[in-house]
Amino acid sequence: MGINCGYRQRWDWLLGAPSQPVQAAGTYHVIKNVLLNGDAFKWNGQSSKAFLWNQTLTKQLHHLTNYPRADLYASELLTMTNGKKTGYFYYVNSPKAKINGYVWRGYVKPERQLLSTKIMLNKSTSTNNFGVPDPSPAELSDLAATYHNGEDDGDQMDFATMFWQDRSLYPLFPGTLQNWDLAKLAETTLNDNTTDLSSPSSVKAKQAFLQKRGLDANDTKAIKFIRVAKPTTVAQIKALDSGQLPLKEFVLNDLKAQGVNPNRYKGWQIGIDSRPINHAYLNQDLRHVPSSSTLAVRYVVALFKAGQTDQSN
Repeated sequence: MGINCGYRQRWDWLLGAPSQPVQAAGTYHVIKNVLLNGDAFKWNGQSSKAFLWNQTLTKQLHHLTNYPRADLYASELLTMTNGKKTGYFYYVNSPKAKINGYVWRGYVKPERQLLSTKIMLNKSTSTNNFGVPDPSPAELSDLAATYHNGEDDGDQMDFATMFWQDRSLYPLFPGTLQNWDLAKLAETTLNDNTTDLSSPSSVKAKQAFLQKRGLDANDTKAIKFIRVAKPTTVAQIKALDSGQLPLKEFVLNDLKAQGVNPNRYKGWQIGIDSRPINHAYLNQDLRHVPSSSTLAVRYVVALFKAGQTDQSN
């Protein structure tokens, strides 16, 4: 969901935000944090002192003036202090710009129009020469940035496509909190494409996630994974390609087929990763149907709740 006009004002009232920027002098630490759902921001275009910092605010990582159009997605709002000064910072990441870090709240502004839900089906004109089924206007605008001199950057286009696909799936799990670490864990699991989640990279990623939270690294039930249940059919591929079957509808049907009730995970943290879907990929998959390995749609949902032991659906 986009951020409404009163978002910052509400946080100002709740946390008592300072009226002046907080300078990063000395080592800062977190005294309070609030999880966010990947709320979208941009640099406010005003301050030349806007930086992304490391977690102690002692090292400048990225100068936001170098990324004036980058979409910054906030997963946390943090109250931070060095013992003398206290300020309020977002932890943000920008997948396309490949940057992340901590930024003072006053240096960014909400991007309220980023998540338009209006559907734009138009494969015949240059407004959608990306081959992406049922793109929103915001997605088309984002994908357009991957074109340079009339040619697309394939990796960047795939990354942008996956990002928007993943964003469309989070609302299927109402009341969950988006977690960037879980999204990376889901990505590792999807790339492994194994059935038992026992590949070395998956095991290592799960252990690192749990250890970071002071939990038993070998607790196999601490994280819930949900993946596509079966190969995609010819009819589904054609429906996806035409835009008649949105990805989120496909996934919702797949969850129902597995007996998964997404309403049971309110309060859990969540991360999602999916395979990029466009006309080129779908047409390639059609040539391989009915091979049992045809997974035109591949997604992984990773869910975590501290202290949760019953991971049944």
